[in-house]
Amino acid sequence: MVSKQLFAYVDARLKQIKGNNRPFGGMSVLAVGDFYQLPPVRQSKPLCVHDPSEIDLWQEHFQMITLTEIMRQKDDVAFAEMLNRIRVKEKDEELSESDRELLTQAITKPELCSTNVLHIFPTNKLVEDHNSATLSRLFSDIITIDADDFQKDSRSERMTRQDKPSKGGRNDLPDTLKLAEGARVMLTRNIDIQKGLVNGAFGTLMKVITSETDQRITKLGLRMDSQTAGRRSGPAGSDDLVYVERAEDTVKQKGVGDFSQRTVSVGLG
Repeated sequence: MVSKQLFAYVDARLKQIKGNNRPFGGMSVLAVGDFYQLPPVRQSKPLCVHDPSEIDLWQEHFQMITLTEIMRQKDDVAFAEMLNRIRVKEKDEELSESDRELLTQAITKPELCSTNVLHIFPTNKLVEDHNSATLSRLFSDIITIDADDFQKDSRSERMTRQDKPSKGGRNDLPDTLKLAEGARVMLTRNIDIQKGLVNGAFGTLMKVITSETDQRITKLGLRMDSQTAGRRSGPAGSDDLVYVERAEDTVKQKGVGDFSQRTVSVGLG
């Protein structure tokens, strides 16, 4: 996913930092990836595609070694070999009948799958729709948690809380969370890497903590799947839950103030 321009920029910066005009400032560089996967952003050509109009550090300074042993699907040779064929086939090339039959063995309709298995979708919108439908089907006492969005007042220069959250971008903390005690959840941001509270960690929502003054939700008590994740992060000796507080982030949207406080995003398992 690294473009030639970005590669050249890394080379220039390392030369500047190290005070050395050798390639990449004289440092050893190990590049790992797959040129058959996602291309560089902004329609740039991959490093392996030679372009005489651009600096070609890849062709001049790197030796490519191809790994041939498949580890992830090593126990399913037929599936691994099919994935390799799909990996290298052209867009206009038809799938073989045997590969098509193997792929159609998978269940593709979410309504036919058990609710307690992991579902994978191609877009965030489909994930959100599935999570909402599953939550409504399994729970009746659904809790809605809105983000606290603050906008700077032009007169007082103070941050003022808005009546309702603004529509944030896909990289922002979510505008609204819909949860229920007993629901499966997944962290979608790193909270504490050393304690295992990382993006992708699963758990179950067990407790919702509210403020005594205004009943505003301040914390979520999670029982993490990992027995070691986040231990001792809650009140000492209280229980075995991990308490996640609201996260604060800058909303990158024109017309929206400097900060939004948004509780950690979750997804149903």
